[in-house]
Amino acid sequence: MSMRLAHPLQITALALAVLALPTPRSACLAQEQQPGGTPTHDRASQARNAPAIDLDFRGGSAAEFIEAIRRAADGNVNIVTMPHVEEVEIPSMKLRHVEVVAALNLLDGESVQTAPGRMVELDVRTISPPFGDSGLLIKVDAKVNEARNYQGPQRSNIWSVADLISNGMTADNITTAVSAALELLGPESAKAQVRFHKETSLLLARAAVEQIEIINNVIGELRQSNAQQRSEAMRPMQEQIEQLSRELDRARSSLDAAHVEGSERMQMAEAAKARAEAMERHAAELEAMTSKLREELIQRETQVRALQMEMDQLRSALQKKPGGG
Repeated sequence: MSMRLAHPLQITALALAVLALPTPRSACLAQEQQPGGTPTHDRASQARNAPAIDLDFRGGSAAEFIEAIRRAADGNVNIVTMPHVEEVEIPSMKLRHVEVVAALNLLDGESVQTAPGRMVELDVRTISPPFGDSGLLIKVDAKVNEARNYQGPQRSNIWSVADLISNGMTADNITTAVSAALELLGPESAKAQVRFHKETSLLLARAAVEQIEIINNVIGELRQSNAQQRSEAMRPMQEQIEQLSRELDRARSSLDAAHVEGSERMQMAEAAKARAEAMERHAAELEAMTSKLREELIQRETQVRALQMEMDQLRSALQKKPGGG
């Protein structure tokens, strides 16, 4: 995967410089050297028959830039591209009445870092024919420089894994998982330093940024796995708690029903008590009335006996009088 061009302003500035030159042919072309070191032909004379083009390039790979030049020249140009040219990115630019060789020379020396320790640099060469000024050939090559045992920038990071340790995971489990994940990067990756501090339950690492991210992901996965294991272990207890909760709800419902029934019975008892008290009061009233009537009856009986005695006395007195009947 290619990265964006590290210095896009260089190409734009170079393009403006080319447009500003009064003699672009002689300024943009250099002499190609033979293996012996002598020039094969002056590039200015080689490019006299090369077409001038207008180009509106929206940005893309160097291979796309070269193809745009081919289309602008209507195919009247011989350009050979070598592998890896497409990895270099070119910014957008506009060229007006520029010779093909000058436009292609904008690519010369452009480089991009496509991976840690890997650089791709473009090299543009004009190859002249052995005779005459026609048949100009332009070669765009890509030099790939890969540094062996490249050690990219590293940084340190610290993770607290006390929660994992307290939940039953050992330090060996954690470091083994981290090492296994780092091994997937391959032997060409930088050596990561990973240590576990037992007294504080801290995991310490000094490694490349990519490796730090992998370690962080591993710890995150371990936490998620640990949480799932705890959830599975607690599931029977949770089910028991839910069952006890349901039984408690039923007991509360029964107790509420008993309270309602007790309240109803209490109300009935209070009503019965009120009726009994009323009856007792009524019975007391009746008893008082009965006692009063009994006393009145005794008084009348006494009066009747007294009247009876008076009548008996009068009758006796009448019988004793002379001439009485």
